[in-house]
Amino acid sequence: MLNSAIKRLTAQRDYISRTFIAHRRSVLSPIARVPDDILFTIFDFYLQSNIKVKRSMLFPTPFTLSVVARRWRSLALSYHSPWSIISQRSAHLAGSAQCVPEPRLEVQLQRPGTSPLSVDFTGRESWSRSSVKDVVHQLLREARRWRELSIQRLEPSPFWRIHGTPDPSSFPSLRTLIVENASYDAVGGVDPMFTPLTAPLLEDETFCNRDSTSRSLTNASLPCHQLTRLSLVSALHLHVKSIFPIL
Repeated sequence: MLNSAIKRLTAQRDYISRTFIAHRRSVLSPIARVPDDILFTIFDFYLQSNIKVKRSMLFPTPFTLSVVARRWRSLALSYHSPWSIISQRSAHLAGSAQCVPEPRLEVQLQRPGTSPLSVDFTGRESWSRSSVKDVVHQLLREARRWRELSIQRLEPSPFWRIHGTPDPSSFPSLRTLIVENASYDAVGGVDPMFTPLTAPLLEDETFCNRDSTSRSLTNASLPCHQLTRLSLVSALHLHVKSIFPIL
């Protein structure tokens, strides 16, 4: 039985080597010789291009980079930038009732060290409430490191209900907030989570609601006092008169 298993695995190895590796060896060899500083530039370019251009198709970036080659893995593990972008978009299986597996998210939160984090949290109908709550708890433990936060397609209030009453300067590093296709109750509502007190450096806000079925910014308390940029995209039901006097 052992011999047959070895033969089967050997045949699979030979097939993979002949079908896949042989055709890519000429490409992988130069990649393995790229200088470290050029590799870091490639990493940064890959990060930015995926975020801005193919965000909805984004794979867990650091894990993707670390499987290209052994040397890439070593460098990716030591380079903070790829790990500082936390994306919920791709870190789940299609149709799964769970968000990111907690150990994987924990790894990605630890590897950037003390670097600021860019968090992209996009809800899925297939996700269970308990898994969303667990992941939000993990993210909130690192809230003081958030530099950018994007929240999309979330049910009302999971963030602020879990977080409770925000403490002063709960988000001291947060500069950019994006709320898209989600009720504003997800981050604010009656008891706003992001205010000039809790997020003193917040300067850039974007609100977008292209889904007419979502309850958007009606009667929202917008933390506009210290903003340098406010973008409203298809902001349905928005009480404009209540915002512009603040600006």
